[in-house]
Amino acid sequence: MEKMSGVELEFYFFMKGQAGSFTTNLFKAIMSADFGNQHKLSFGFPDEVTVIQKYKNEDGYWESLLNKFDNPESV
Repeated sequence: MEKMSGVELEFYFFMKGQAGSFTTNLFKAIMSADFGNQHKLSFGFPDEVTVIQKYKNEDGYWESLLNKFDNPESV
């Protein structure tokens, strides 16, 4: 099983309401941004934008993160 990246781990904690204020606000901004603004945000936060895009567009992505988190060798 593929290891969970640091950004995926941050996203997991964001989704669980356990992220810090900067991370929370960053993920909220990316999630609410339209495609053009997500593109602009990707210049500074490429991995975070990628995680949000996968979450919004890939079936089963969130479930795969949950599985990775439940497997200690993947974190």
